[in-house]
Amino acid sequence: MKVMSMKEAWRKANEIFPTDYEQDAKCSERAGYPVYRSTAEGHYYDYICDLGDRLEINLSNGDTLNIWVEADTDEPTEEEVKQMVADTKAAEEAGKRGFSHLDPKPATIYSFCVMHTDYGTDKAMHDFAEALNRSDDSMKVRLASDYISAWCDASGIPWGSIEIFHKPYKYEHHNKGNYHFVFDAVVTIRV
Repeated sequence: MKVMSMKEAWRKANEIFPTDYEQDAKCSERAGYPVYRSTAEGHYYDYICDLGDRLEINLSNGDTLNIWVEADTDEPTEEEVKQMVADTKAAEEAGKRGFSHLDPKPATIYSFCVMHTDYGTDKAMHDFAEALNRSDDSMKVRLASDYISAWCDASGIPWGSIEIFHKPYKYEHHNKGNYHFVFDAVVTIRV
C-alpha cells in the first residue's frame, strides 16, 4: 500500500490495526526505531514499526503489511506557503467564533467481530462473514451498517444514526477458511 504522507500512513494504520497501541520503549531502543505495541490483552504480538519511509504492521496471525510513504517531492512555493498559513489562521479564527447549527447528540462507539469458522454453529454469522468476504469496500460498509442497525433494534437501542468509522477488516486465521472481520461504529441515540 502506498500513501503520500506519514500522517496518511498513520490514518491507514489506525483503520487496519485491531486494537489501541502505545510505544514500547524497550523494544524501540533495541530496534533503533519506534515500535508501537498493542495494549489489548492477548495481542502482544500485534505491533507497528515506524521505519521512516513506511509503517510496517505486524499481526499475531503472521500477517505483515507495509504502508509506504511516497511523499510529493515538489516543494511548495513561497506564495503557496503564505496561502497555507493564511488558510490555517482563517480556520482558527472561524473556529473561535463558530457555533454548531445542530444540538449535540449522545453517541457510543461499538466494536464488532464477525467470525467465519469451520467450528462455529451460528449459521447467520457464518453467512454474514461470507457476504462481507465477497463484497467490495463500499458494500462492506453498507452491510456493516445493516448489521449494526439490526443489532441495535434487537438490543433495544433507539439509534438515530450509524457511522462506520473503521471499515470491516479481514483477519485470516491459521486454519484455512477460518477468518473474522472487525469493524467499529459510532451510534447516535435517537432523542
